[in-house]
Amino acid sequence: MKKFFTLLLCLFLTVCLGCSSSQPAPVTWGEDDLSVTQVSSQSVISYGMTRSEIEQIVGEERGVSTASTTKDDSIYYGNLYVGYRDDMAAELVIESDTYRTAKGVTIGDTKEEVERRCGETDYTRGTIIVGSTAYLMQYLFDQKGNLIPEDNIPDQITTSNDFYTVSFEFEKNRVVRIRICDARFSFSRT
Repeated sequence: MKKFFTLLLCLFLTVCLGCSSSQPAPVTWGEDDLSVTQVSSQSVISYGMTRSEIEQIVGEERGVSTASTTKDDSIYYGNLYVGYRDDMAAELVIESDTYRTAKGVTIGDTKEEVERRCGETDYTRGTIIVGSTAYLMQYLFDQKGNLIPEDNIPDQITTSNDFYTVSFEFEKNRVVRIRICDARFSFSRT
C-alpha cells in the first residue's frame, strides 16, 4: 500500500511539474517563414521562387505595377501581390484569408494571436494612416534567424538581401495586410 501511495505521489508531482512551465518556447525565425500557403490547395509560395514557378500555382497575372524608383515589378494575382527582383519573388503581400503565413497567421487574426504565433516585437508603429486606427507590427531578422531590435538596425540593411521582414498591418486590432520580403525590397519601397 505504501508503494502504491509513493508511486501515486511521484506520478502527481511529475504531472504538476511538467505543467508548471508558464514560459512558452521562444519563437524562432528563418527562411522557412518567408512563405505563404494557399489555403484551398495547400500550395506554398516562397520568397525566392521564380515568376514561372509562382504562376504555375496561382495562374496568370491580373495586373502589373512597376515602381517608379526601381526596376522591380509588383504583380497582382487576385488575393496575392508578388514583388519581383530579377524575376525572383522578393516580396509577398496578402490581403485575404485565402492565404496564411508559415506560422499560421492569416487576415482577420488579432494582435494577440499574432504575438502567440510570432512572439513579441519592439518594432511597432502607431497610427500609420491619418484618421484611422491602423498600426503595424514588424519582425526584422537576419539569415541566422536573429531578431533585430528597432534601435539596432544595421547600416547595410538597404543594400543587402541578408535581412528579412514580416509585417502585419492591423485595423481595429485585426490583421488586414501581411507583407513578407527581404529588407532591401522593403526599404526601397517605403
